[in-house]
Amino acid sequence: MTYRDDQEYADREDADDEEFEVVEERRPARRARSAPEKRGTSWLKVIVIMVALGGACAAICCGVGAYFMKDALVLDPAKVRAMQAEIVQIDIPAEFQPEMGLNMNLGFMQMRMVGFQGQTGGGIFLAGMTVSGQTQQQIEQSFQQEIDKQGEKFRIDSSETRKVKVDGMERDFLIAKGAIVPDVGAEIPGRMVSGSIPAKQGAGYIQILIPEAQYNEAQVIQMLESIRK
Repeated sequence: MTYRDDQEYADREDADDEEFEVVEERRPARRARSAPEKRGTSWLKVIVIMVALGGACAAICCGVGAYFMKDALVLDPAKVRAMQAEIVQIDIPAEFQPEMGLNMNLGFMQMRMVGFQGQTGGGIFLAGMTVSGQTQQQIEQSFQQEIDKQGEKFRIDSSETRKVKVDGMERDFLIAKGAIVPDVGAEIPGRMVSGSIPAKQGAGYIQILIPEAQYNEAQVIQMLESIRK
């Protein structure tokens, strides 16, 4: 092998080493690109929170709008109360405080959901939804179908349907006796009241969960009767 051959061989060796070093330096960049995958977890948490507040309404919309929920969560109590007023007027007892809300606008569908937490357990969930191309009756039927599938957050032992006059019209509400099923801890004996309600836009839905020890049926009926557009 000549001196020129030796030199060319050495140059190729140096070039190979440089390529190897460049590849090694690029590897951390590949790992950095995988970081955004973590954002999906936060979206899932939002969906889980809203299902906990009211499985019926979340089941209707989260399959379509889960991607947009990450920017729609509202935690400020004053803003939650304002959202509730945009859904419907209702006299909520003082022991229930605004917990969180969800405001989604997908163009063809707009939905607002708010949750109020009781000081001694339980809560109140309200939702209003409009869907392009669907009448109020069609949306209410969708709500009712989901209401019939409930059971994740409340175990129903017995139930009855009660007619209550709301905003000048009699409506059917499910009043169930059983137990509230928390995410952690033992079940809490309680009542669940749920049904479709009028909303300022589209159709609305309400779900009330109250521990048995604090349940006051007259107060609940009075609250339902206070609902107005």
